[in-house]
Amino acid sequence: MAVVDLPGLPEEHCLHGLRKSGRPARSKAPDNAKKAHSRKKLQVIVCVLLVELCERFTFFGIVCNMILFCTVKLGYDNHQAATVNLAFVGASTFTPVLVGWFAETYLGRTKVLYLCALLHFFGKYHVLFLSMSRNVTIKIYEIHHKLPTA
Repeated sequence: MAVVDLPGLPEEHCLHGLRKSGRPARSKAPDNAKKAHSRKKLQVIVCVLLVELCERFTFFGIVCNMILFCTVKLGYDNHQAATVNLAFVGASTFTPVLVGWFAETYLGRTKVLYLCALLHFFGKYHVLFLSMSRNVTIKIYEIHHKLPTA
């Protein structure tokens, strides 16, 4: 007589987890584990959405104020400020494609994520520093911009 055919033995205790029908028994996860998994999944979704929201606020805040910053603080003409703004928007749109290719081909996701986070905070720090300073000297093609103190 095979172990599988013992009368009164529950199907979960059969040989090697096999039922009487010969199929593997399904393990039932406790309800607490399912709830914890769904709660963690919800936390990850909320975190990703909040990060995306903050990124969008930062991007549109910079784009909307860049022309004003370039004309008032840096002394550019209107068409030059618009060109700088459009170049920033184009670079911001095209850069994720290049970084994704670079991450998949050479470095890997984690290293590129750390590198981009470092560049992100470095750039935001400089935008904050430039917008709060009173006298800014920028040497681009030997052009010096001295901002008047208000």
